Amino acid sequence: MFHSTLCKLGSYKLQSVHICGGTSYLFELLDSWPPLPSCLQRFEMGTTEYCLSKLPKWITPDLSSLAYLDINLNVITEEVLGILGELSALLCLKLYTNTVHKDRLVLQGRGFRCLKEFIFQPSSEGAGSLLFEKGALPKLERLQLWFSVSMAKSYGFYLGIEHLPYLKVLLVILQKRDATSSEVEAAEVAIRNEASLHPNHPRLTLELRNE
Repeated sequence: MFHSTLCKLGSYKLQSVHICGGTSYLFELLDSWPPLPSCLQRFEMGTTEYCLSKLPKWITPDLSSLAYLDINLNVITEEVLGILGELSALLCLKLYTNTVHKDRLVLQGRGFRCLKEFIFQPSSEGAGSLLFEKGALPKLERLQLWFSVSMAKSYGFYLGIEHLPYLKVLLVILQKRDATSSEVEAAEVAIRNEASLHPNHPRLTLELRNE
């Protein structure tokens, strides 16, 4: 019933979908959504913490109107980021994952040509940091990310935000679990230094979390 209704709505030029809850069965039905909801402008999974097992097949570059995407995924890889980066109209991206990602994810210098806001929130268990390469997210203005100090320390806490020329607001949540006080302090200093050297002088907020 849910799937057939969704498919019918897609054929009626559906523009917005907001999912507030549901079972795993209903969520996994989202993997196949014929016909392609080509007029979709906004898709959000709301407050649910359920994570899709993979990126739905219908999320392709053909979604030329999708401007807002709030999605929960079990695993976020550089391949997934590459696909999302090809969404030509995307302005805001919110990614949540319930899986621990120990490795650093690299956002390469292509894709996300229009993105202005990016929120990356891993599970409470933490995740390694992100790295922004030159040319990545060229129009990004607002960035919010979480990472585990203990997992990110091997990378020296370097983010590459100097490659985000239009950055105005930076919120970094540092997860302190399994990290020493000196490691937390080193992370804070590294991020503050990187932000202070940014030519656009973004407004930086640092928050510490124990979870």
